Amino acid sequence: MVSCEGRKMTSDDPDLSALPDEDFRFSLGIREGDAAEFFGPSADREGLLAERRRWLQENPARYAAAGASSGPGLNEVELLAGGWGCVSSHAAGDELGRLTELGQQLEPDLVVLAPDEGGRMAVVAGCVCFPSYWRLTDKIGLPLDDVHGPVPGLNGHLGTAIHRYLARMKRGSCWLRSNWGLAGTAERNEHPDRHSRRLETPIDLERIWVRREDQAILSLPASGGVLFGIRVVVRPLMELMQSAEKRRRLSRALRTMPAEMLKYKGLTGVCEELIGFLSGVSSS
Repeated sequence: MVSCEGRKMTSDDPDLSALPDEDFRFSLGIREGDAAEFFGPSADREGLLAERRRWLQENPARYAAAGASSGPGLNEVELLAGGWGCVSSHAAGDELGRLTELGQQLEPDLVVLAPDEGGRMAVVAGCVCFPSYWRLTDKIGLPLDDVHGPVPGLNGHLGTAIHRYLARMKRGSCWLRSNWGLAGTAERNEHPDRHSRRLETPIDLERIWVRREDQAILSLPASGGVLFGIRVVVRPLMELMQSAEKRRRLSRALRTMPAEMLKYKGLTGVCEELIGFLSGVSSS
């Protein structure tokens, strides 16, 4: 077992970076980051890895997958992970076994991208134990436009900007961003095949959680690909309710979110009731 100290900057402390003070809109919202810090150990390392081992041992093919062109990117990720201080061994053999081993030693979920024949970034491998209601196996081999296709309006608003940004990334650079959602379960693993509880009316505020994804985008200098990392933080909505500023921002985001996005996020049925509650608390 590798001895790892907790990260100084932890994603366990909620902030407002994922919930900006503005009407809902698509935004890259990126900031410069440190890959070793993001992918390295956190204070909750043992708990996170125990949960990752549970899912990967129960059903490795559900949570890890690789395509035919995943070799160069995966090789590079393994080398980088060794330098982050918390990977003590690498599995030999096929890509699925190597990804499963890597996914049991690194805390964040991993998605490896590589340029296809047309130069577009496509998903070639990954180990995702804590998906937000999507299947990694559905994404292998797809270019980013197709990966983002289910998100209403994303390609139209940000598709070109995403391609331009990835093409211009400095080799070896790392950038961070965050987004948010609301969930009907405190579990990190919302794989659709598990049929997790969704939000429903009448709402019970004690059974609603804020689900924040902290994401890292790391340029892979040797292979020309990209490593996409995801850390999921789940907190009770009632914690957010303690802050008038966060209540106001959440209410604003919900009030200005397009109907198709509310549907995609599973918020259509609860949106008005939740806004009413947020407004009522805010004005009391």
